[in-house]
Amino acid sequence: MTTKRNKPGLVRRDNGTYHCDFRLNGRRYNKSCKTSIYKEAEEFLDQYKAQVRREALLGEVTPRTLREAADRYAKENSELKTIEQEIGKLDRICQTYGDFLIDQIYWEVIEPMVAQMRARGRKNATINHYVGSIRRVLTSACDWRNENGTRWLSRVPYLPTFDAKKDAKVRNPLSVGEQEALFSCLPNHLREMAEFAVNTGCRDAAICNLSWDQEIRIPSLEYSVFVVDNKGGGTYLVPMNALSQEVIDKQRGKHPTMVFTYQGNPIKSMRSTGWRNARKASRVEATPHYLRHTFASRLRSAGVSKEDRGELLGHRGEDITTSYSAADVRRLQDIVRLLEPDESGNVVDPIVVTTRR
Repeated sequence: MTTKRNKPGLVRRDNGTYHCDFRLNGRRYNKSCKTSIYKEAEEFLDQYKAQVRREALLGEVTPRTLREAADRYAKENSELKTIEQEIGKLDRICQTYGDFLIDQIYWEVIEPMVAQMRARGRKNATINHYVGSIRRVLTSACDWRNENGTRWLSRVPYLPTFDAKKDAKVRNPLSVGEQEALFSCLPNHLREMAEFAVNTGCRDAAICNLSWDQEIRIPSLEYSVFVVDNKGGGTYLVPMNALSQEVIDKQRGKHPTMVFTYQGNPIKSMRSTGWRNARKASRVEATPHYLRHTFASRLRSAGVSKEDRGELLGHRGEDITTSYSAADVRRLQDIVRLLEPDESGNVVDPIVVTTRR
C-alpha cells in the first residue's frame, strides 16, 4: 500500500491543520490554510501561491477588508486600557462595513452610519468615538506592509471630527435635594458606589475596578487613601473622608480582591438598569459622571483652589505630584473633609448660575 504524499509546499501540523510553506525568489512564505481537509488545503495553497506571485512579480497590492484590518489593529494594541471599548465599537462598525476593502472606506461611505446615529439621538462626542476608531485603524494600515513590501493602504481618507461641545449636555452639579432623591431610588450596591463617588470624585471605571490592594493605611491618619488608575495613564491619590470611609468599611469581607461587587461578582459599570430605573423614579436626569462634577463644584464652593481640585480629580498637568509625604496626604484629606456634614447636619450645596459664552 502506498502512502499519498502531500503536495509540495503543503505541511500538516501535529494538530491536523495544513500550512503553506514554500519559497519564491529565495524568500520563504508560511501561512495557515485553516483547515484539516486536504482538498481544501490544496486549493488554498494554489490560491496563495498565485497571490504571492502577483505581488512579488507584478507589485500588486493584496486587497484587505476593514474587518481584517480591525482584527490586526486589536491584536497589536491589546495592551491599551481602552482596547475592549475600541473592539466593541469596531465590531459594531464591521457589522455594516466589515467586508468593505479598506481603500473603499471614505466619508461618503460611512456618512449613512453617522446619519443613523444622529437619528437615534447620538451626540457628536459619541459619533467622534466611532469615526475615530475607523480613522485609527486606517492610519495603522498605512504603516503595515504586504509580503512584497507594498502598503496595506496608501493614504488615510478624510474623515471629519464634529464639534463635541456644540450638542454636549450641560452637567450641572446635583443639589443636596436631588442627590437625596436619586440615591434613595438606587439599589443598595449602587447607592454605596454613588456615595463613594460624590465624596471622592472618582470616575465610574475607577470605582468599578477599585481593589483592596490599592488601599493604603497611614497610622498617623484617621482614614485610608487609595491609589487609583488615571484615565490618561498613571495613578493618583484619592483620600477618604468620613462618608467615603464608611462606605469602604461596609465592603470589607465581601470579596477577596474587589471593593465593590454585586452578588459576589465585580461590577462592570454603574450605568446599569438599576441606575436607569432610579433616574426615572427620582426624575433626576444624572449619570454617574454627574457625581464627579458635583464633587468638584462642592469643593469650589468650599473655597478649595483650582490646583487642589485638579489634584484630587487626577487632572494631569506639568506640576503633577508623583510622591506624597504624610503632611501632603493629611492636607488633601482635610480638603475632602470639607464635604462632611457640619454640626447642624448641613453640607456644602453650591448655587448654580449658568452663563452664556
